[in-house]
Amino acid sequence: AMVDLSFSHSANLSANTQYKMGTLKAGYRPAIAAYGGLIMDQSEYGNVVISSAGDVFFRPSASVSSSVPVRCGATYILA
Repeated sequence: AMVDLSFSHSANLSANTQYKMGTLKAGYRPAIAAYGGLIMDQSEYGNVVISSAGDVFFRPSASVSSSVPVRCGATYILA
């Protein structure tokens, strides 16, 4: 499944720090994988991480200014 994600932030985001974007509804959560169920996909600024519990995190590869909107696309396997 493919999902497009975005979230607003009022403070600068630090590189290599995970920021929670939200939680997927139960029917849209990824399958549990042997390595813990984390799926990563490149975005414009970093990676999207989706846990098997459905929590969605954004981890920028470089610091992001508070004035820059974060929009990401993630691909993951449904349970």
